[in-house]
Amino acid sequence: MTIEHAYREVLVLTQAMREAANAQHWEELTQLEQQRSTRVASLSSPPLEADQVKRIAEIIDEIERESREILEHVQVWQKHVRILLRLDRPTAQP
Repeated sequence: MTIEHAYREVLVLTQAMREAANAQHWEELTQLEQQRSTRVASLSSPPLEADQVKRIAEIIDEIERESREILEHVQVWQKHVRILLRLDRPTAQP
């Protein structure tokens, strides 16, 4: 497997994470993130040709864009959860 293919696998996992976050499938998102972390940890850095560097840089840029979108979904969800937790608190009796 080429290093470029390995980065493309990370991108596919990141895209699946974005879809899970968008659908609010948090357990699936967590599982995908674990898979992606394992894949990233196994990446090596062999010597690369200039064209490979360019293609891999483009893949990494896309991974970063997807990751930002995932973060936005998660932050919105966290905000909603905080609001719900505040609403669930019992009110103080005078």
